[in-house]
Amino acid sequence: MNLELFFNKPSLSNFDGQNHKNTWFEILTGDFSADISWQDAEIAIIGVDDKNGSENKSMLNAADAVRQKLYRLQKGRAHKYNIVDLGNLRLTEDESQTKKRLSEVCYRLLQKNVLPIIIGGSHDLTLAQYEAYKPLDKMLSLLCVDAKIDLDTTSTSLADSFMDKILKLQPNYLFNITHLASQEYLIPLDFIKLYQKLNFDIVGVGKIRDKPEEVEPLVRTADLLSFDLSAIRAADAAGNKLAQPFGLSAEEATRICWYAGNNVQMTSIGFYEYNPDLDLYGHTASIISTMIWYFVEGFYNRQAEYDFGSPFYIKYLVPMGGKGNIDTDFMMVFYKSKLTDKWWLEVPAPDLDETPYQRPSIIPCSYNDYQQANRGEMPERWIKMYNRLF
Repeated sequence: MNLELFFNKPSLSNFDGQNHKNTWFEILTGDFSADISWQDAEIAIIGVDDKNGSENKSMLNAADAVRQKLYRLQKGRAHKYNIVDLGNLRLTEDESQTKKRLSEVCYRLLQKNVLPIIIGGSHDLTLAQYEAYKPLDKMLSLLCVDAKIDLDTTSTSLADSFMDKILKLQPNYLFNITHLASQEYLIPLDFIKLYQKLNFDIVGVGKIRDKPEEVEPLVRTADLLSFDLSAIRAADAAGNKLAQPFGLSAEEATRICWYAGNNVQMTSIGFYEYNPDLDLYGHTASIISTMIWYFVEGFYNRQAEYDFGSPFYIKYLVPMGGKGNIDTDFMMVFYKSKLTDKWWLEVPAPDLDETPYQRPSIIPCSYNDYQQANRGEMPERWIKMYNRLF
């Protein structure tokens, strides 16, 4: 399939006369030249100028504004970067057809193990990103970074309600949603209660700030990430009409992207709701480009996850039913990687032989979960996963 038919190439005229040595410009126009197929890439950048689904208008040229900053960044530490910039998606008159086009492109990339990075457009494009996985016949865990939960079906803005469509989509291949950077005073209580009933994870800005080490295991559970720029506080990222005085700092947003890139399970990411007309000094574009930079560096620093019975892991057995109760029949099992110091937790799983949708019973966790189990307490992560499985 010739994906170039669906894209307009970005203009590179603004980079004339610049020193491009060892920069991302060299990665995307030099090292990765036009005679190399997108099918040989590991990462593909997709720009989207669609703004129809959001109140945050004037998002045209968002991807190109980010490119202005991204292309000037220095290369990281990877030996080789196999990244291609496909350009900006050609929009159709019919908004639904534009979403289908984006979904089809992402699906083709995923088929070839190419990770799409989507830049621009309204947050409801997450639905297109999510639907790209439908033909792959697997259960998905979605990570959403947003100040709000977009379940408001009374709103005329699709960006406020698309999560309702994801929850109701048939066939249902949604396993879990992790919602980071929520601001509770912006979210109707009914939405929070629904997520809690479904055993989804909701983590507010305060907890991310107080316990940053607990964020990494949550990110490590996800297959795809949707990042609404309104989750970043207005003082750091003014390029969003809906940005709030409180929210993630630029550093916290960047850390989440590093974790996401480093997650071997993560196969796509989207950055939505950037409005360049409000970004007078280009600071928000700089933040997004830095987030992408760290995501890519995380990607190229991934460590393969081996068999947990291999010598690369230490296995810990923690007797439950009371602190120090070694006679209990239930032993909580933890694994720690000798290579990365990351932790996992074993949860008993039901027999899923009758369905192609299977999830491993070993889930990411933190050292804090291990300490909690040693105090005779059930980690919340274990309880939620158990409830999802049974």
